[in-house]
Amino acid sequence: MRRWIPAALLPFSLSLATASHALAPGDLERGFREGANHHVGDDSFALQFGRLPGPNDDEHIRMHAHFVHVRGWLGSRSPTKPELASRRQEILGYFDEYVAKGTTPQNAHVPWRTPVFIDDRGTICAVGYLIERSVGRPLAEKIAKEHRYNVLEDIAAAMPEVRAWVDSSGLTLEELASVQPGYTPVVTWNSQDLVTGPVDGSPLDLTTSKSSGTWRSAYPNGARLAQGPYVDKRPNGTWRFFHPSGNLAAQGDFLMGSRDGVWKFFRDTKDPTLMAVGSFSSGSLTDEWRHYDSSGKLVAVARNASPAPWSGAGYLLDVVPSAEKVRHWVHQGNVAGTRHRLDFLADGSEQIYVHDNEDIAYDAGGHKLTRVDGTWQASDCHWNRVRKMSASHGDVVTLNGLTFRNEDACDAAKPVPATRARHIEAMLSSLHAPPAEPARNVEALVASNWAAVLGRPEVDSPSVPGTTVASR
Repeated sequence: MRRWIPAALLPFSLSLATASHALAPGDLERGFREGANHHVGDDSFALQFGRLPGPNDDEHIRMHAHFVHVRGWLGSRSPTKPELASRRQEILGYFDEYVAKGTTPQNAHVPWRTPVFIDDRGTICAVGYLIERSVGRPLAEKIAKEHRYNVLEDIAAAMPEVRAWVDSSGLTLEELASVQPGYTPVVTWNSQDLVTGPVDGSPLDLTTSKSSGTWRSAYPNGARLAQGPYVDKRPNGTWRFFHPSGNLAAQGDFLMGSRDGVWKFFRDTKDPTLMAVGSFSSGSLTDEWRHYDSSGKLVAVARNASPAPWSGAGYLLDVVPSAEKVRHWVHQGNVAGTRHRLDFLADGSEQIYVHDNEDIAYDAGGHKLTRVDGTWQASDCHWNRVRKMSASHGDVVTLNGLTFRNEDACDAAKPVPATRARHIEAMLSSLHAPPAEPARNVEALVASNWAAVLGRPEVDSPSVPGTTVASR
């Protein structure tokens, strides 16, 4: 059964990208193109929408358009050798799987659009997935360790085993390199991942010879990135962060190194357009966070919510009902380094729970729902009373805590009646078209690389107002 990942609920990242974010230093001289891919650029987006992407275009849509475009091109071409025709089709089948999954890594560390072979969360890129599925994860992890941000041409030149994989794939190096996307950077400005631990658990000292003053940092091109006061070498007071365009990206207060009070996040627009608002207390998220689309309409409310086994490592997203009046809740968190997500859909007559990480769905009675060759089937998994009660009451938080390991022993599958099968299909389709735009991703909202935000700072001297001194 394919994974249902709603475009509007893909992980929220506060993007630093403009329509075509800058290439890495030296890439222009190599003949690389700006955009979704260093060979194709944003041709795929232009062909689909009749224009180049703008700063408010969703990154997931850009990636999907690129993948679909390249997949069509690859399907029209011949294998490198006749005897590799079946291998080529196998690789393209893995590509289809990746496109259907809809998950792509995040660039949380490099301040330009770049490939990311495997990101901090373990999410693998498209070419990495093809390697993983065809020859195993170890080679993909070795590439990520040694060449995480390199284009495939450079990886193949440096690693003979990658060159050998390319030669055995039935595709050319150029074809595979045309698959490999470049990912736009995300704003990162705190010390710990909200999912794996408390935010700002240790003091953050700014790198400066001055104990107090005003901190300013810049993007590599000199554009303003962050600005705010600090005391005893720690952020303290109101800080503002900016998109490369100069538009306001976020604003809120620090209290001696930890975010505290109301924070607002804005889209990359001339007039600040609210994207999300919520509060911190001593660096930790507090209830609740509200998320808005580009027109200002509320699309989702997020709250901290963890089942007992998770020790405070989860949150609940309440999505505004779709046009089909299907209620949608998402519970997600990270347990022992692994992400677990459970979507709950209800329309008054049917309740469905979708385990995103295992491509598994259940009804409220504990029947596993699978789709085989277009036909829906149900298997009784003999849930106990607690599970069934949680499911019937729509308690997605408790149910995720009880089922996230997916160790059920279920009976043989039986066909689902056609009327109910159509109903299930219709409900699941709402996962593809929820309200409008992304909700929160806590790892992007408060990520791990404080240094990426500090950038190249200038610090106002507290003794001579208005003057600046370089901190390093």
